[in-house]
Amino acid sequence: MLHAARVLPEGWLAYLHSMRTGTPYHCYAHGEELNLQGSEDGGVMASRQHRWMARKVLCRAQGMIANSENTRRILTEQWNVPAGKITVLNPGVDTQTFCPSVRNLSVRYALGWNDAPVVLTVGRLQKRKGHDQMIRALPEILSAIPKLKYAIAGDGEERQALHALAAETGVSTSICWHPKVSDSSLLQMYQQCDLFALPNRQIGSDVEGFGMVLLEAAACGKATIAGRSGGTYEAIEDGVTGRLVDARSPHEIASATVQLLQDSTVKDSMGRAGRQRAKREFDWSVLANRV
Repeated sequence: MLHAARVLPEGWLAYLHSMRTGTPYHCYAHGEELNLQGSEDGGVMASRQHRWMARKVLCRAQGMIANSENTRRILTEQWNVPAGKITVLNPGVDTQTFCPSVRNLSVRYALGWNDAPVVLTVGRLQKRKGHDQMIRALPEILSAIPKLKYAIAGDGEERQALHALAAETGVSTSICWHPKVSDSSLLQMYQQCDLFALPNRQIGSDVEGFGMVLLEAAACGKATIAGRSGGTYEAIEDGVTGRLVDARSPHEIASATVQLLQDSTVKDSMGRAGRQRAKREFDWSVLANRV
């Protein structure tokens, strides 16, 4: 049995090997790489040849492992993969490593956050992640919480555009950029931030398959905000562990952010609920038993 990490290119190699030897294979699906909606604007599946190859891979695969119900729907509705051929296995989180910690001013000062309220986003600087939308929401947030800092952990192709947008919006001094982050520093950021945000939305065919960073933040006891797009509704229990918003609207992002930061009772309750859910449903030991 072979396991292919993606439909393309790994799945194509598994398909060719299977055609020659008869070896069965399973293939993992993550969502954005198979989404045909908006693919005419770019992406892997904009190519007719790639779509043909993907269909061959999906047809011959003995089974498909989808990272979310949203990805399962992409497989069944857009690619006609039989539902019985698909197993949904969400990403997991190590809840022993990703765990809450007390507020530590020395760590916060070392990060450049000082004692300000901090909203954190972790992820590659890609359009779908919504860093730009959070930056557009900052003026409204800062009018209510002037000392707030927005911490961005990650690097990517949108870096220059985001810096330019921050300058244009007049919020550069309220943003802490962390392009290179060690594992230990990342954990500290999750633990020391006040709120986690991933204001994702679909860009062309590029969609958030699940949002593993939402689980990591929740495991650290943080309330989370995410865009109502892709598979994030599975990572967040809306109104219980965090808030889902229309991330196309900076005002909606700002409103949810301000509400949670100004109501610590609700925010902290969501953080505790997120931690409990992460342990109960997404800890790697739980997922291993499902496999």
